[in-house]
Amino acid sequence: ADITDVAPDPRTTTVDSVEIVFDEAVTGLNVADLTLTRDGGADLLGAGQSVSTADNITWTLDGLASLTDLAGSYALTLHAVGSGIQDTAANMMADDASDTWVMNPTPPFVANPVADVMVDEDSTDTLLNLSNVFDDVDLGDSLALSVTGNTDAGLVTTNLVGTDLTLSYASDQYGAADITIRATDAGGAWAEDTFTVTVNAVNDTPTVANPIADVTVAEDASDTVLDLLGVFDD
Repeated sequence: ADITDVAPDPRTTTVDSVEIVFDEAVTGLNVADLTLTRDGGADLLGAGQSVSTADNITWTLDGLASLTDLAGSYALTLHAVGSGIQDTAANMMADDASDTWVMNPTPPFVANPVADVMVDEDSTDTLLNLSNVFDDVDLGDSLALSVTGNTDAGLVTTNLVGTDLTLSYASDQYGAADITIRATDAGGAWAEDTFTVTVNAVNDTPTVANPIADVTVAEDASDTVLDLLGVFDD
């Protein structure tokens, strides 16, 4: 038997029902053959749950919504020993089947959005502390931060260590980039915040790229033509 994997996992909504699929038609499956636990606790199944099938191969366990609404790690197990489940040849079910999933009804949220950043071209790095950007009402839930989006990595690059985000700017480049930060909790639920980095253009002073060589000619020489293309740069 196989208990169909609950998806998505981790999840933020209850599980209403679960399918149990056998490789052949069977009889004798009852709710009493199953256990559902949360965080390793007592069996949650009772009179409010039922099993049904249309072909004796795919069975459905219903009535789970009210049992799976709390945060935690759930385990549903079909027990072979003492179940009475058998095929048409009276062969008894030999092995257990199980599935687990994590319920996290309260994902992280953005508590203090990151302010947009504006700097001039060729600015030094900007250091942002993101420790108060996200929050989670689940007590003790830790949040892992990551950079999930950068619309112009050629303009600004990111380096995130813990809750410190460093923005580094490319030389002689200007424009705008949207940076997206994600906070993921222990159950896999997440929230994102996007802010814009604007790099303003700066009118740089022209520089001498290739100095003009000194010119020496004889008296009464003809005109000298100098090509100044490439002498200066900006």
